[in-house]
This record gives sequence, structure tokens and C-alpha cells, in this order.
Amino acid sequence: MQFNIYVIPLSVSVLVSTILGLYAYRHRRAPASTEMMYLLFALALWSLGSALEGVVTTREMKIYWSVIQYIVAQSTPVLFLLVVLRFTRKDWWVTPRRLALLFVIPFVAVAMAATNHWHKLLWREIELEKTWAGIVGIFHHGPWYWVQSVYAYSLLAAGVVLLIRAVFSGPKTYSKQALLVLVAALLPWIWNFMYGLSPETFGGMDITPVWFTISGIFLIFAVFRYQLLEVVPIARNVLFENIPDAMIVIDSRGSVVDMNPAAEALAGLSLKKVVGQNLDEVFASYPSIIEFARGSPLPDGTQVELQIGREYKVYEARMRSVPSKRGPLGYLLTFHDITEHKFALEELKRINAELDMYAHTVSHDLKSPLTAVSLANETIVKILKSPVTSETTENIEKLSSVMNDNVKRAFSLIDGILELAQAGQKPRDVDIVEISEIIKKIQEEKSEEIERRNIRIETDELDTITANKTQIYQLFSNIISNAIKHNDSSDPLIEIRLLESGEGFHRYLIRDNGSGMPEEDLEKIFTPFYKRGKTGETGIGLATALRISRVYGGNIRAYNKNGACFEISLYDYGAG
Repeated sequence: MQFNIYVIPLSVSVLVSTILGLYAYRHRRAPASTEMMYLLFALALWSLGSALEGVVTTREMKIYWSVIQYIVAQSTPVLFLLVVLRFTRKDWWVTPRRLALLFVIPFVAVAMAATNHWHKLLWREIELEKTWAGIVGIFHHGPWYWVQSVYAYSLLAAGVVLLIRAVFSGPKTYSKQALLVLVAALLPWIWNFMYGLSPETFGGMDITPVWFTISGIFLIFAVFRYQLLEVVPIARNVLFENIPDAMIVIDSRGSVVDMNPAAEALAGLSLKKVVGQNLDEVFASYPSIIEFARGSPLPDGTQVELQIGREYKVYEARMRSVPSKRGPLGYLLTFHDITEHKFALEELKRINAELDMYAHTVSHDLKSPLTAVSLANETIVKILKSPVTSETTENIEKLSSVMNDNVKRAFSLIDGILELAQAGQKPRDVDIVEISEIIKKIQEEKSEEIERRNIRIETDELDTITANKTQIYQLFSNIISNAIKHNDSSDPLIEIRLLESGEGFHRYLIRDNGSGMPEEDLEKIFTPFYKRGKTGETGIGLATALRISRVYGGNIRAYNKNGACFEISLYDYGAG
């Protein structure tokens, strides 16, 4: 027995590899942890065998411990490749048949070591020499050594290439992990290559397992510092950079592992800033997302509603587990924007309800004048059968007037329906419209009533809007006409103000100083043919205005505040 200077690092390697192997065992649900555990325990045995070879002094014992080392040393490149395949989610490639084939050359290598005294193909000569490191065995390599070396280096090279490709195909946030993985893979490879070329230079001692153990330290540091086993691009192969759906990968603890650009835009944060943070922190402003993620299992297609700035969005949310043999590693959340689809369905329901209401309203309102015309006609027929007198002539003239008035009512109703239908159509001719000019034209047309009632109209600078001029005229004309007609103030005033303008968006206020609208009418005044207040009047003016505003991505809100207020929001055509 002797003391060899290399025994110290080899003994440390035994201890460190064993501890790291136990750590990997405790975290065996993480990707590649089980394979890494086998690799680290193999390194511990390899280090132990090398240490024992270093302390013995006879040629036979050095050969004995070298053969023992071969059992685990030749398995190390295969185990390293298995770690990489598991880590990069390519373990589907490892079938029982392929796994058996991977171990063929290591098995032959062990057999070659055990029977080398017969054929000398692995070690053509083994000499004992006294060096600065003590009595060591110098193993002069035979042809089989280079065969097994080429095989081992090929496996190591394949593992390194797969690792680099997998890590660098992810976002930039993985660059530090990539550097650690690369260093961890290259250190033992470089040392083993140098030792293979000139074992004498290193005192005849192969301390490759020490360098593998140092690699293990790098990997474990990556686990603690950069969460390599947990924060790993586990679903990067399905997160296409250009996919429009927001996609978020979280681990089993709810920490964000990965996001695509659509999810980054939704969060308003880059992946680099949020990776490793809890989903609750990243999406704190969207509690419905957090509620969905916590609410698993929820049915696919669960709708999540979000208020993003001024926009209201609806997403169809789905959750998929990222499976492994030991249970889910994490979850893939996808959010598909269905806002337009949902609004289209709601609009279809609204239109169907509107059509149903039209059918009832039109049938009722048309039936009334037509019934009057029919009765008048029957009465005239009866009168004409009697002798013609001045009285019968007068009655016929009255009935004719009734028929004429009711025909006009019917035509007016039909024209209104056509106007309402056309109000919801996309404009053909779009131009820059001066709102001030529209208001001026409306005032000129309504001048007689405005002067008769002594109505004052106050306006601001009203900006321009890209739209169809006729539609914008109809919109403002209907609301201003409503204000003129229903302003019951003794000193009537109508205000037209620009509340907001910018980035293609415009918001206007039209307010009169009357007593306002009955509260029960506020939610119904935009309904076509709705009978308003005590007058029982029906109309389509406000319904037409609302339809036009929606063509331009806007809306109209009615409320009372020192009079009846109509708040109009519009986008330049094509901008909303």
C-alpha cells in the first residue's frame, strides 16, 4: 500500500458524486434526474476504483482494479448520452433494442479488459514505474483502446451537440445555463483526451472521474442558481415564435418556465424578466388567468375575460400537462383570442332578436294604417251605393283623407326600416370629414325650429374623422334632432363637445339642459320602434345612430347629468 497524491481528489470525488447522486434521487421528478443519478453513482464507483488502484503497488492488483473500473467507466459515455436525451425530451429515441445496442461496445470493452492477458488488444504492455505520484501502472494502449475511445467520444460529442441545440434553440435567458452545461460536458472530455495521448505525463493516473465530478458540481450549481432541471425549455418544440395564441409553460410549482411572444405581449413583460417567477406575480393584473390556472381541472374552452387597457378581450383557455413517466413536469396554458368570434355571436343573437322584434313591430304598426285604409275603402264602397248628396261627398272626402294619411304612415314606416338596415352597412366612400361642417349643415336644416324655440347651440373645435360623410351626418343629425325635440328647458341649450381625440379615436358629448330622460327609457331608447315616455311615439333615429357608431368600432352611451347626455365614441374607419 502507498499514499498517492491523486487519492485525495479521487476520494473527494467519491464523496461528492455520492451526495450529488442522492440529490438527483430526491429530485427524481425533474427531467433527466434519474439518468443523472445513475451517472453520478457510476462516477462514484469509478473514482473509488481509481483511488484503490492508486494505493496498491503490485502489477496484478493494479490490473484488477483497472478491470473493475472498466465496468462503470465504459458505461459513463452511454449514461451521459441518456442524460442528454432525457433532458432534451428526446428519450422517445431510446427503445430497449437501441439501449442494448448502446451497451454492446462497453460490454466488449469490459470483456477485453478481463481477458487482456490472452490477446493484448486493450493493453499491449503494462509496466510499473516509480513517478512523482508514487508507484503507478503505465498502461500502453493496444488497438482496441482506440476503438472504444472513438465510440466513447462519439457518444459524448452527440450529447454535447444535442444539449447545445436544445438550450440555444430557446430564448436568450438560457444562455448562462448553456455555458454551464457546455463547460460541464467539455472538462472531462478534454482531460480524458489528453490522458489518452500521453498517460506518462500525468503519472499514469487517469483521474477522468474527478473531472466528471467537477462537471456534476457545475450541473448542480446550474440547478440551484439557474434552475436547470426545473426551468428548462420543456415545451420549446411546441412554442412557435409566430403563433398568435398566447402560450405559457409553468412547472409543477406554478413558476413560469417559458412564454411565446404573444404571451409576453399579454403580460407586458419579457420572458427574461419573468422566467422562474410565480404565475401569480407575473399576471397579477389578470386575476382571471390566475383563477383559471388554479382551477384545474377545468373543461377545455373555458372563457377568460380580460380588460387590456381600453380593450375588452375574451380568450378561450386550455391547459395541457407536460407528461413524464413520473407524473406531470408542468403545464402548458394556451389562450386563444375569440373576442371577434364572441362579439360576432352576440351580434348575431342581437340581430335575430331585433328581427323578431321587427316582425312584431312592423306587423303591428303596418297593420294599423292598412286596417284603416281597408275600413275606409269598404265604407266608401257602401256610400257609393247610395244616392250622391253633399253629405256623402263630404264623407268620401274625409275617408279619402284618412286613407291618404295612413298610406303615408305605412310608407314612412317602410322607409325607416330601409334606413335602419342601411345604417349598419360598411361605407363605400370614405373621406376626411369635418365634424364642424356637419354640425353647421344640421343647424341650417333645423334653423326654423331652432329659431322658433330660441335654442342656443354651443360647440368646440370638433376635429376630423375618416368616415363616410352621409353616415356621420345621419348619426349627429338623429341625436341633435332628439335633443331639439325633447329639450323642455325654458332657456334651451344644446352643447356639442369633443372630449377625447388621438390615435384614430374620437369621443364626443351632445348634451341638452332639459329635464333628462325617464330612467326606465335609458336602456331602451336605442331599440328600434321603442315607444318613448308618455307620448307613445316610436322611432328609429337613435337606433340608426347606434348602428352607425358600431360600423366605426364605437358606441353611444346615454345618461342624465344636468340634462340628457349622449356620449359618442368613434374610430377612424379601419382603425378600430
